Amino acid sequence: MLGPKPIIYFDAMDEFKIEEFKSGEEFDVAALIKTVFDEFVAPDYSLAGNNFFYGYIEPAKLSERFSRGDVLLTAKAGDAIIGFIEVRDGNHIALLFVDTAWQRKGIAKKLIAMAIASCREKNKALKGFEVNASPYSEKIYAKMGFIKTADLQNVNGLKFAPMALELAS
Repeated sequence: MLGPKPIIYFDAMDEFKIEEFKSGEEFDVAALIKTVFDEFVAPDYSLAGNNFFYGYIEPAKLSERFSRGDVLLTAKAGDAIIGFIEVRDGNHIALLFVDTAWQRKGIAKKLIAMAIASCREKNKALKGFEVNASPYSEKIYAKMGFIKTADLQNVNGLKFAPMALELAS
């Protein structure tokens, strides 16, 4: 790599910018995810489910997934990371979290839009996006156009509803 990638999204009207994840940000990202997860998602999960999730967001594992080519984007206000999205397999949202103080400002929506654009650069024929939405986030994804594709499931102590978003050509 020839240096850091340029900003992916910035609009002077917004108080935040969207950038590609950079090595060294994994600890701040993991802390953000854990804080938001503990407040909104963890109460619906078992201890085993929470521990499974905490293992998934370990800083070293975030870096590993970035190294293998998963799409990882951050939302920043100044230098502070206030949002994060990870897309694996070119179309599956694995993680989407926004700092509590920054929710309801369009950050999740812009993270998803930029992730879709990034994935479409790699796969012009991309037809849709998928997510396993937690009970807390199911309504949020539905507002963004995702449709539930199966009943609530419980795998490794994690409760989720499979959802999909059909993309226009």
